[in-house]
Amino acid sequence: MKKLSIPVYYFILIMFLEMLLRLGIGLSSSWGLFFITTFSLVYSLIIHLIERLIPDRFRRGFRVVITILASFIYGAQYVYYRIFQTFFTLYSVSKSGQIVEFIPDILWVIRTNILYIALFLLPVVYVFLVRFRWPKQLLSIRIVVFIIFITLIINYAAFSIIRDATNNPKNVYYHNRELVNGIRQLGMLTTMRLDLQRMAGQPMLIPKPPIEEHEPVRTDDYNILPLTFPQTDDLADLSEYFSHRLGTKKNDRTGVLAGYNVITVTAESFSHLAVREDITPTLYQLMTEGVRFVNFYNPLWGVSTIDGEYANLTGLLPVAGMWALYETSENAMPFVPGQMFKAAGYATYSFHNHDYHYYRRDKIHPNLGYTFIAKGNGLKISDSWPESDIELFENSLDYFIDREPFHVNYLSVSGHMMYRFNGNDMADKNYDLVKDLPLSSEAKAYLAGQIELDRGLKVLLDALEERGLMDRTLIVVAADHHPYGLSHKTLEELAGRRLDKRKDIYESGLIMYAKGINGEVVTKPGCNVDLVPTIYNLLGLDYDSRLFMGSDLFSDASPLVIFQDRSFIAEEGFYDAVKHRFYANMGAYDQATIRDYRDKVDRRFYYSEQLIRHDYFRYLIEE
Repeated sequence: MKKLSIPVYYFILIMFLEMLLRLGIGLSSSWGLFFITTFSLVYSLIIHLIERLIPDRFRRGFRVVITILASFIYGAQYVYYRIFQTFFTLYSVSKSGQIVEFIPDILWVIRTNILYIALFLLPVVYVFLVRFRWPKQLLSIRIVVFIIFITLIINYAAFSIIRDATNNPKNVYYHNRELVNGIRQLGMLTTMRLDLQRMAGQPMLIPKPPIEEHEPVRTDDYNILPLTFPQTDDLADLSEYFSHRLGTKKNDRTGVLAGYNVITVTAESFSHLAVREDITPTLYQLMTEGVRFVNFYNPLWGVSTIDGEYANLTGLLPVAGMWALYETSENAMPFVPGQMFKAAGYATYSFHNHDYHYYRRDKIHPNLGYTFIAKGNGLKISDSWPESDIELFENSLDYFIDREPFHVNYLSVSGHMMYRFNGNDMADKNYDLVKDLPLSSEAKAYLAGQIELDRGLKVLLDALEERGLMDRTLIVVAADHHPYGLSHKTLEELAGRRLDKRKDIYESGLIMYAKGINGEVVTKPGCNVDLVPTIYNLLGLDYDSRLFMGSDLFSDASPLVIFQDRSFIAEEGFYDAVKHRFYANMGAYDQATIRDYRDKVDRRFYYSEQLIRHDYFRYLIEE
């Protein structure tokens, strides 16, 4: 039997790992299979050419190193996806030495998926057991280069005949950083290559979406400020976009909570699935007695927690391929709550019960207008993983409780995965409170972590009641993301029904509680980017609603819930941007309306990125 030639080995290696990764996480695409195959051929031939430049005695070592490196990268991506439901980028790797804090979770995922992960090591076993012999005759270098050249021509010819549609191969190759669809349509190796090129400074060709065609509104009926928009060449597009947006009207909720204290909580993996009268009575009280948002969603963004935090605190869309909140840490951010309330004379604090430098929040939050106090820079928190939300609220009260008016932002952590006993300190702490529930162990562990948040909020509410502050304090609790650390089976167990993986799993809970807005039910679809403008409207702050990618949930603005892959929920129904299919709520729908929504989604992503890159708000306030 003839030995496989070296180029064939590298081709089989790459294709095996690509298919193994796709199968393991359930990705499929017919075009994806074509481009994975053709690009894998190119990569295998390039590696082969490099190997031919190496002296004979080092070639086996080269093959071993390439095989180990490839198996490790693909296996690492699989494990990362199993933890975070997305893939890591080279940008995140360059910024995130903090991954070592997740080593216990990584080991747990490896242990529970050991048989499948072992498949990624098969090439390593093979390359150590089999000694390659070079064939007596090799294709000439010219022929190898010619094959590479022809294959690339075929690839780019295929791109040219494919129409540019959201999330298809052409779109994710040229215009879109969204990782999951990139790997679905192009494969992991090509997606990481594009990530490296963009990280090195190669600009991405992002087509400018069509501008909205209506005249600016100048009326006291709208939450709009008399801003002068900068008109320099590099900012003109942004100014045209923001100045031509309609904005949102004031309404009967405008200013009803004027002068109130404001407490916002970005709660780790919080969900309406955790709200139960028996074990989380404080969350139950706040949700049932406050405003009930029964159609609220928590999209999962590329960097889960910090991207959800960015949406909650800015009203802007996170940008794929970067830590948007970190990238704005040296930008002017005058329209975020910390800065807005600080300018209005409020004491502004942000508290976190995990390490103060994690995600560089020590740099981020002061730029958002907060005095930032966390574990390691002033907040006393016991060592555990995850840390206690009860301690978060108990040990932060003295900083602000007697400094009215105040705006306080909390970042909780007790609800963090992995959801298991004997490995999650909050689950273990509250085990006795959930042990008799007729649920799986994973579901019990999740609820046990949320109990810690519930009891921490009880500490906060008791302190506010004791000082007579509840009558003039707004409390807002929203998650950073849905509890993606739970298996789909467990999510359905907690929900008591089947859940669609494209939409239903992102349904979440929003708590908005104040004595002046009790008991209302809001059925309008909403998501994280709607929080900031809704709070501003309730407080009656002077703000410009055109500058946010969300809108006041009490306004008559058409709802638009946007997901990272550019799927969306509107009044008419749900658009799945991966399947390119619209699911109408009822009856017929207008295709032109759906195209308008898709244009709106593209615009909001495009200008969310542009305003970060150009530090646009700095120039806006200087005009």
